[in-house]
Amino acid sequence: MSTPADDGAPDPVPDGEPEADGWISVVRPTPLPPPRRASGTAAPHSARAVRAQLALDFGELGGPLLLDRGQTVRLGRSSGWATPDAAGILSGESSVSARHASVEYAEDGTVWLTEVPEGSTNGVRVDQHVLAPGHRLRVRTGDTVWLGPHVSFRLRGGAPPAPPATDRAANGT
Repeated sequence: MSTPADDGAPDPVPDGEPEADGWISVVRPTPLPPPRRASGTAAPHSARAVRAQLALDFGELGGPLLLDRGQTVRLGRSSGWATPDAAGILSGESSVSARHASVEYAEDGTVWLTEVPEGSTNGVRVDQHVLAPGHRLRVRTGDTVWLGPHVSFRLRGGAPPAPPATDRAANGT
């Protein structure tokens, strides 16, 4: 019995039902490209920084885009309006408007999605909820956001929102 070479790649994973001879086909997962921050700089690899960052995972389109608390990313095809990395990912997607939406990762850890006030051609929805132009919606890790009918991203990571201030803290007691 031989062992696979330790090439640093993840172990193969089953891909389907057992074959007629009892074996299961396996594939090696394709390594993801290194994450990029929304500002375009390479992301740090410390565990603490990664935990606090929010990732917009566009799957095969590119990214993920990483946001730190207090950062907003504008999503669209226009390189003059959208955040540069987002415009790079979305530039070839005709169903995405030049100015489509924004994602804000607030200082308190909440995440807000807003469709541009003038509206995008194909709209924004979160899972099955359609967003009204100019209104923001709180979104959470695990939500799938659709920019029109063909382009989506999933929110991953991030830090839990800070707890709300208590009356006791407000009263100084």
